[in-house]
Amino acid sequence: MSQSSTAVREPLLRIAKREGTTMPQKIAVRAIAILLALVVDALFIYFVTGLNPLAVYGVMWGGTFANMTRFSWMLRDLSILLCVGIALAPAFKMRFWNCGGEGQILIGGLIAALVMVYQGNNLPTPVLFAAMTIGSMAAGALWGFVPAWFKSRWGTNETLFTLMMNYVATSIVACMTNIMRGQASSLGTLNKATKAGWFPIIMGQRYTINIIVVIVLTFAMYAYLKFSKQGYEISVVGESENTARYAGINVRRVTVRTMLISGAVCGLCGFLIVAGKDQTIATTSAGGRGFTAIIVAWLARLNPFVIVVVTALFSFVLPQVADSIRLFVSSLSGYMANLQALADEVFALFDREGVDFSSLNEYLRRVLEGVLNTATNAASHVLVITSGVISMGVTLVLAIVFSVYMLSGREKLLSQCRRVMRAYLPGSWADRVQSVVQLSADTFTNFVSGQLTEACILGVLCALGMLFIQSDYAALVGVIVGTTALIPVMGAYIGAVLPAFLLLMVDPWRALAFLVFLGILQQIEGNVIYPRVVGTSIGLPGIWVLAAVTVGGGLFGLLGVLLSVPAASVLYTLLKRDVHRRLEEKMPVPEQAEEGTE
Repeated sequence: MSQSSTAVREPLLRIAKREGTTMPQKIAVRAIAILLALVVDALFIYFVTGLNPLAVYGVMWGGTFANMTRFSWMLRDLSILLCVGIALAPAFKMRFWNCGGEGQILIGGLIAALVMVYQGNNLPTPVLFAAMTIGSMAAGALWGFVPAWFKSRWGTNETLFTLMMNYVATSIVACMTNIMRGQASSLGTLNKATKAGWFPIIMGQRYTINIIVVIVLTFAMYAYLKFSKQGYEISVVGESENTARYAGINVRRVTVRTMLISGAVCGLCGFLIVAGKDQTIATTSAGGRGFTAIIVAWLARLNPFVIVVVTALFSFVLPQVADSIRLFVSSLSGYMANLQALADEVFALFDREGVDFSSLNEYLRRVLEGVLNTATNAASHVLVITSGVISMGVTLVLAIVFSVYMLSGREKLLSQCRRVMRAYLPGSWADRVQSVVQLSADTFTNFVSGQLTEACILGVLCALGMLFIQSDYAALVGVIVGTTALIPVMGAYIGAVLPAFLLLMVDPWRALAFLVFLGILQQIEGNVIYPRVVGTSIGLPGIWVLAAVTVGGGLFGLLGVLLSVPAASVLYTLLKRDVHRRLEEKMPVPEQAEEGTE
């Protein structure tokens, strides 16, 4: 074969982990990343809104830290989210994927509420708080013990097990709240008259004890993981169970013990919510924090002190989302008025009756107000929107969970699959199946990675170009163009129509400028960027691409459109190989001719 055909195409970008990085370098990299994000946001604020970025940052800072009420709310929500993140840290450090923090919080809060209701008037206050604390921690520990026992005993999937335990806990809480409320329409505030089981007011707030408890817990968890023998065992088991067994560590005992601790801290968080924050229990008391804390713990690399910083960033940034949406909603009437005036002028040129956009205005307003309400609720409960997204997309969550689980043990899983194929399939069939699987994996990997990289480049270039021509909603337009670029064939048209309609409501000339700019950008992308990033990794002729998109979209909708091209590429390659093999069997090529073609 020729040298050009055997050459390996170098990737446009190569990302590798840097070894030997010192702590000052790590801090500097993260500080520079934050500063760059602030600079990019400042450019967006200035070119899109015309406002002073420093003034906007000042308002954001003042809205959280200058107002003591809002600052105390942030500390309240921060302490609860931080408590859950600390609870998940030891389990994740052991590579036990505890996704059941939500259920452990609920079951702990339920026990605390039951003790509060049925023993609030019978026990002295210190004994009552002790009973609520012990009961909630024991309930949470039990909820963590069950999946840990099954995992250590029979090797069950802890991710799915803990996820399912969340739904069991939610059902139990729903049942018990119905019993507790009796004939009332809702459970309401517990012990409202006597305030038995409520934390006392300290420094003007009832949740001050929550903050103190979580601060102490942060230092205690750090010391436990960093300096204790059990923390060392958790690290060893997380790195390699075989190494831990070789070192004489009882992996089963470490697994159960660690999940007891993780569940107990989550149960304690439920107690803090009931006694120091809500003074009631409901199926929504956890507020999605069991899922959000997973993100926080991973971003913090399971370090309790870094979890504090990440949690603070989450609590500070999210409330500003509602303000941004509220600003857009307030400007919607002006945009629709511009669109109405433009439509009236166009129809007047042809002596036609105009179109009334008032119904569209009301529809968009209702949609945006719904988003605003969701964002406001999320701001008040610290990322409760995450819970809503997860609850509406359970299938997506399970898919991600399966993906993480399979990737974490991919070497073992691949080895098991090869052994099964060798055991149950003839030798030739096993080789063929493995060849097809390898071809499919390479094709889908090349296509997905190439398309994502190309979409990100196109979206960023589009957003920067829109900022350069001082057009409105540059970031939003860049996201739309980049996202629709993932759709073969029709993505370019969809990415042009949606932003053009959005800009048309603001200014028709800016919409026209956008279409011209996008046309030029797509030509550059199609002739320069796409060949270098994606290249011919798919190896599929254009007519096959069109047929694949048409058939895939007709059968499976949007998912079929996105995945039909690499699937068709696999079929095309297999067909081409089979045709070539059959032709060689019918018409053997002479050895000299074969040498001449190489």
